[in-house]
Parts: sequence; structure tokens; C-alpha cells
Amino acid sequence: MENLQKSERKHLKKIIYYSVLWFLIFLIISFISFIIFAKKNNYIFNISKSLPIGIYQKLEDKNFQKGDLVVLDIPKERMDFMISRGYIDGNMLKTMLKRIEGVEGETFKALSIEDLKTYQLNENIEFSSIDIPKSSKKFLVKENKILGSISNFDSHGRELPQMENPLILNKDEFFVMGESDNSFDSRYFGKIKKEEILYKVKPILTF
Repeated sequence: MENLQKSERKHLKKIIYYSVLWFLIFLIISFISFIIFAKKNNYIFNISKSLPIGIYQKLEDKNFQKGDLVVLDIPKERMDFMISRGYIDGNMLKTMLKRIEGVEGETFKALSIEDLKTYQLNENIEFSSIDIPKSSKKFLVKENKILGSISNFDSHGRELPQMENPLILNKDEFFVMGESDNSFDSRYFGKIKKEEILYKVKPILTF
């Protein structure tokens, strides 16, 4: 009787083992198939923290406007810097997903807390929905709105490059930002040219 129970338990373990194994194989095959399907149908995956992780669809529209989500080509110099800092894995990411925050004719300023106090005397400052860390050294201001903070150092205490101040956008120039306050974007590498934008996207499924 005891040997029979051991045999049954062993058989049950085998069933569970192979069930889990086949389930994992099914998931892997499904994932690979979905990636192939997605690429053929103009879908991309965002795994960076700049914008919500998920699936985005490429759009043919080349008329880039404020608020558009765009995929950017990364110039070699910027790519090398980001890889050296560990901001991205060069084997995984070759592009950047950002939101257009500024277009031709707009001006962005980086103001210290002291500058902001003086600036407030002449402008009606409005805070955006972005939380401003108390430790922020500078504030990103466009017209009469504070859009976020600008850090002097990254999370490892390394000095960050800073945008031109003030930054004025000319024809076919854009200011791009991520939704995360830690996003490496135009606050640090400055304005981008239209030719750096590969295409516009829209979110399909995000997490």
C-alpha cells in the first residue's frame, strides 16, 4: 500500500512538472509570436521608465505637435554618454520615447529658487501637475508655468549636463520630456531637431 502511494505521488509530481514545463514553453512561443506580429504591424514595446511601460503603435503622421509621443533616434555622442552612465543598455535600447513639450517659438528657462522668487514678482507662476522635489536645485519654467525640476546630479551623485539657458526653439526644433522626473531629456541634452524624430506613436496597452 505504501509503495502504491509513493508511486502515485511520483506520478503526480511528473504530471505537475510537465504541465508547468509545457505551460512555460507555450508562454515563450506566444511571446515570440506576438513580438513578430507586433513588428510586422508597426507596434513597439517601451521598457524604459520615461513613459508608461507597454505597447505603442507607430503612426504615419509626420506633422509633430505639442503633446505628441515620439520615438527619437539617439545620436552617437548621447548614446555613448547614456551607456557609460548606465542609463540604458545599448544592446536593448537604440531609441528614446518622449513627449513633445515645446515647439517653435517657445522659450524654456532653468531658474534657481532665488531666481524664481524674483521671477514671481513679474509673472503669475502656475505649478503643473508634476511634483517638484524639495531638493530641486532648479525649476524648468515655460512662460508662466513650472513644468518640473532640473537636477544638477544623477542618483549616483554624478554631474549632469544642463540645457542651454534660456533655451529658445526655432523652426523644426522641439523640447522633449519624459513623464518621470528622473527622465534624461531636453532638460539635460537640450533641444532636438526634427530629423531626430523617427515617428509618432500612440499607446495601445500600458502598465
